[in-house]
Amino acid sequence: MKTALRHADSPANQAGAHCGRFALEGSLAVYDVGEAKPQLIDAVAANRRLEVDLSRVEAIDTAGIQLLMLAKIHAAALGHELNLVGHSPAVAEMFELFRLAGYFGDPIVLPVAAPGSTAS
Repeated sequence: MKTALRHADSPANQAGAHCGRFALEGSLAVYDVGEAKPQLIDAVAANRRLEVDLSRVEAIDTAGIQLLMLAKIHAAALGHELNLVGHSPAVAEMFELFRLAGYFGDPIVLPVAAPGSTAS
């Protein structure tokens, strides 16, 4: 499975400053992150504020987690802001497994079970 990093809409933030928005899609696994890394790092450098949409990430492993951590560190070193949004179930599961929500500091919205379904 390939990883894609696509430019999404770039809304202005509340102060009117430009906010870049990119979406990662597909796999963020060891065999795929090399393709996404330069694009993500370039996007971090090019935007003082960047939102990365993770809603279409279908698979992620520790290599994908390391890429997201690298992007966060790179943004901080540049004095930029990186926000992860739209965590897919795969990403949310990994963040919970490794207790990373506090590290990234972004809210993770969990899907609500459909009425009549049972929790497992």
